[in-house]
Amino acid sequence: MKKTHATAAVVLGFLLASTSAMQAQQVDAGIFPGSGATLEIRLRPSDTVMTLPLSNVAFTIRWPTAYGVSLGTASSPVYAIAKQGAETVAGNYRYQKFAAATAQSITWSPQVEIPVLTVPVQQTGSGVGTFELVNDSWTSANNGEYYVEIAGLNKTGTIYQSSASVPLPIRLLFFSAETRESSVVLSWGTRDEGTVAVFIVERSANGSEWAVIGSVTPSDRNASGSWLFHDNSPPQNGTVGILRYRLQVVYGDGAVDYSPIVEVQTAKPEPGGFTVQVHPNPSRGRLFVTLSLPVDDRMTLRLYDRIGRSVRLCREDTPFPAGTHLLVLDTGDLAPGEYFLTVAGASSTRTVPVAVTSGS
Repeated sequence: MKKTHATAAVVLGFLLASTSAMQAQQVDAGIFPGSGATLEIRLRPSDTVMTLPLSNVAFTIRWPTAYGVSLGTASSPVYAIAKQGAETVAGNYRYQKFAAATAQSITWSPQVEIPVLTVPVQQTGSGVGTFELVNDSWTSANNGEYYVEIAGLNKTGTIYQSSASVPLPIRLLFFSAETRESSVVLSWGTRDEGTVAVFIVERSANGSEWAVIGSVTPSDRNASGSWLFHDNSPPQNGTVGILRYRLQVVYGDGAVDYSPIVEVQTAKPEPGGFTVQVHPNPSRGRLFVTLSLPVDDRMTLRLYDRIGRSVRLCREDTPFPAGTHLLVLDTGDLAPGEYFLTVAGASSTRTVPVAVTSGS
C-alpha cells in the first residue's frame, strides 16, 4: 500500500513538474528577409514542445505608407496562418494583421527557429524598405499584438527580431493611352526605377491574348523618368472596338512585373481630344477636376489604388456637352496614399496620378 502511495506521488510529481515547465515556456517571434522580396516570420520556443496542439498565433506587420506597396498572398502550408482583414493605414504606417486558430500538433526543439509564414511584397523591383513585426499603440487597440497559445496556454514571448529589409517596387506614377489620328500614344511615368532593364509594350484586342509590339529601354536605370511609345499600326477593322495595352517591366535580375491595363477605343478621335487637370494635388478632402471637351461626350471617371483596385466610381457614362467643366470629388474618406484617376470618353482615356493626404 505504501509502495502504491509512493508510486502515485512520483507520478503526481512528474505531472506537476511537466505542467510547471510547460507554463514556464515562451515562444519568441522574429521577422526576416526571405528569398527576393519576401518576408518570413519565424517562431523560437525557449524549451521543448512535444506533440502539443498549437492553438492560436497572431501578429502584425507594419511598414511606411510612403513605400506605396502592399503585401501579397501569405503562404503558411503547415500552420494555416493568413491575413486577417484588409491592410489599414494609421498615421505614417500601413498595418496588416495575421492569425491562425488551429489544432495543429507540433514538436519543436528549444531555441530553434521555426518558419511559420512567408509573404511577398507586391511588384518588387528597386530600392530597399524596412518592414516591422510590432506591438505598438495601434496593435494594442486593434487586437493585433503578437500572441501564441499552445495547448490552451498563453506562451507569448518577445519579438526578438523586429525588422527586415527587402527590395521595394518600381513606382509607376501614371500610365495612359490616347488615340491620335491613326496611331495610339502610350505615356507613363516612373519614380526610382532602379534595376529596370526594359519596358516591353504589349497589346490585346480581347484582354486575354497579348502580343509584344515594342519596347523602351531606360537610358539611366537609376533615375526617375517619363516615357512615350507610339503604336503606329493599331488594328483597323472599320468598327468601333477596344484595344488594351500593358507594360511588362523587366528587371536587371530577370524578374518581371506588369502594369495596370489601359484601354482605348479605335474610333477616330475628334481633333485635340479632351484634357484633364486635377488640383490640389496632393488632395485633402476634396479634389477638383477640370475637364475640357472639344465635342459632346459621355464620360466615366473612376479612382484606382496603387495595385489597380477600383476604389470609387465617380461618374459613369455621364453626358457632358462640349466645353470646360469643373467637378468636385470627395476624397476625405480615402486612406492616405497614391491613387489613379481614370477619365474615359468615347475615343480616348486619360489617367492622372492623385495623391491623397490626411486632413481636411
